[in-house]
Amino acid sequence: MTLMGTDKIIKRKINHNYKFDIRFHVEPNVKLMKTQDNKTILIELFDEGWKFTCEKYDINIDNGLYFGNKNLYTENQNIFINGISNNQIENVTWQIKKI
Repeated sequence: MTLMGTDKIIKRKINHNYKFDIRFHVEPNVKLMKTQDNKTILIELFDEGWKFTCEKYDINIDNGLYFGNKNLYTENQNIFINGISNNQIENVTWQIKKI
């Protein structure tokens, strides 16, 4: 199974490069591991393995807080794609594939 997606960034005025981040928040019980090529995140969910990839931009793991339970929070990790563009419209494609 493969899930594919595209995030479209639209900038109204272009007069210089701009930075962007796209974040994927995951539940606290999900384990993430970044590969050395900065293009792949391995995901462990229960007894299944998944692979998150983004060929055009670097991807990383960041720590965050999960607010899924009322009046409580738990530490979690997030996948994020970051990049720099000077295009008025930037399409960022990514995929999650079961391994």
